[in-house]
This record gives sequence, structure tokens and C-alpha cells, in this order.
Amino acid sequence: MRTKTLTALLLWAGISLASAVGLSAQSLQEARALREMGDWASAESVYSMLVEQSPLNTALKEEYASLLLEVGKCREALDLLLSHSNKKSRPSASLLAQAYYANYLFEETLSTLGRLSPKAETPELAALRQQAQRARQMLDKSERLEIVDSMQMDLNALPVLPKQYFSTEWGRLRSASDFRSEVGQLNAEGWVYETALGLESFYARKLEHRGDSDVFSALKLQGRMAEENPLEAINTPNDECYPILRQDGITLIFARKSSEGIGGYDLYLSRRDPETGNYQTPSLLGMPFNSPQDDLFLIYDDLRGVGVLASTRFCPPGKVNLYTFRINEEHTLLPFNSLQEKRPAASLNPWRATAQNQ
Repeated sequence: MRTKTLTALLLWAGISLASAVGLSAQSLQEARALREMGDWASAESVYSMLVEQSPLNTALKEEYASLLLEVGKCREALDLLLSHSNKKSRPSASLLAQAYYANYLFEETLSTLGRLSPKAETPELAALRQQAQRARQMLDKSERLEIVDSMQMDLNALPVLPKQYFSTEWGRLRSASDFRSEVGQLNAEGWVYETALGLESFYARKLEHRGDSDVFSALKLQGRMAEENPLEAINTPNDECYPILRQDGITLIFARKSSEGIGGYDLYLSRRDPETGNYQTPSLLGMPFNSPQDDLFLIYDDLRGVGVLASTRFCPPGKVNLYTFRINEEHTLLPFNSLQEKRPAASLNPWRATAQNQ
């Protein structure tokens, strides 16, 4: 979950920040400029130096912590905020709640939000409260999933995943631009999932009259693509994207961005009635598939017995983690009693922790 609103307030509220504590105004402005340009590593280096020079500056620490959250360094952000938490100087409750939430500390998130006065609660913080309540229940019922590999890649490279990831029976991902060159009447965006025999395709595109993204399917009849079919039972005024059909021909998994999830894009599952072809009302997947960040797609290769989850959890902007896991059809729950024990495996951080309870 990103902290853009809070970041903007921190950036513009601090004209006197440097002069008040004797910092180099040039260095602070440099850090902010680097951040605006997306040079996260350089900005982090400058902020770190400034905080070391002025360890008691609460406003500076909060600005640095918001950057750390933005680049996926959630644990470091929380440690920084807690390092100046005392009776005389406490971090912003809203930023602290976001840091707790990003670290899967949902009880602490709710406790921190509970200390806010009703007048201080914004719609964003009210949404965070609801997400934390949902996420706490998900954490308690998290599935056991054995991750066998993990890699980080550019987000825009998802449409060109290496072919060795999947069997030919799974199907394939295709760039929408390549797909349109063959079927110009379809307006797919991003990428298209095509079933193994190439008889059915699934994709998403933005609707001009609403501004959100919906998912569609299209059949190939006698070698030609038929008219596209919007998946009405799935599409809402929110963004839906990344539709992937499982090899059973029934189970469709896609991502949706809405206030009913636990943050960013969340993964949903819907099943198709084999007689009518209609999809059922989607259900929100639990942990570890969903997280406080963006969870984009979930692929099952039943022939190989492995799956791939794409998620931006603990990633800097523009990056995505790909987790390869062994398919667990029994949906066994984590064998732990406390939320503290469940947290590493449910968050997939570090991903090797998921193999310790097998």
C-alpha cells in the first residue's frame, strides 16, 4: 500500500524543517528532488545521512519513513518510527498505522487507529481500519504454501515471462499489441492469456465512458476471433485486470482494486457454470495470496504441479516479485497457534520461511 497522500503533505509542510534544526537545506531539497525523480536509492542515502545528523528531528524521520514504505522497506520504516516514540515525541499515528499494516501487524494497526480522535479519522484511515480487520482474519486462516523460488523483475516485463515457467498445456501470455495484429477488432490492453489450444482468450481493457478497467473473454471460431464478451458477473465500477483461466476450464482468477479488499489490487476467484457458461459471484482469496500491497496474478500449472504468484509486496515502485510454489489442493492451514508465528509464512517474507513448516 503506497502513502502518496501523506507523502505529499510531508513534502510541502517542511519548508522550515532544515533551518529549524540546522540541517543543510540544499541536502534536504536534494533528497526530495531525487525522490520525485524516482531515484529511490540516492534519495534514501541522503535521507539516511540527514537523520544521522539530526536524530531527534521527528518530522525528518517521518519523511524518511514514508520513503522507506514507498520503496518496500517496511520493517526499516517501522523501526525508524518507533525509534522516536516516547511521551514527548510520538510519530504521526496515521503513518505509524500504515507502517504497522505494511508489516502485517494488524492488531497494532487497529490499536494505533483507535487512539485517533473521531475528527482526525479521514476516509483513507477509515478504509485502513476496515482493511486491517479483514487482514487480521485472513492472517489467522492463512494457508500453508511452500514457495520453491522467488525472483524480482520489472513490472512492465510481466507480459514476456520466460516460457520455461509453464507447460504448453497451461497456455500462454501474449503481448496485447501482438494479439491485436492478428485480431484487430479486439481492444485488449497490456497482455492476453490464451488457453492451450488457442480457442479462448482473456484480457482487460479500460472503459472510456467509466475510466475503470474490465475483463473480457473471446472465443476463436473456425480460426477467427468472435466478438468479445464482457464478464458481467465479475466486472464492477472498480478496476479488474489480469484474468487467468485455470486448466479445468472453470476457475478464473483475476485482480480487482476496491475498498472491499485488503489493499491495492487483490486476487479474486470465480467459477464458470459448465452448462450456462456464466460466472459466479467472485470471492476474495485469502493469505498468503493476498497482501497489503498489489497482488496481480495467480497462475496454476496443473501439469507441472506448480503455481506462480505475482505481487508487489516488499518491492520498490516499478518492480514485482514472482513466487513459484507447489500447488496445495488441500488448502491446509498454517500449523501455528499465534499470529506472530503465522506472519512470516503468510507474508512470504522471507519466502524461504514457507518451507520451514512443511
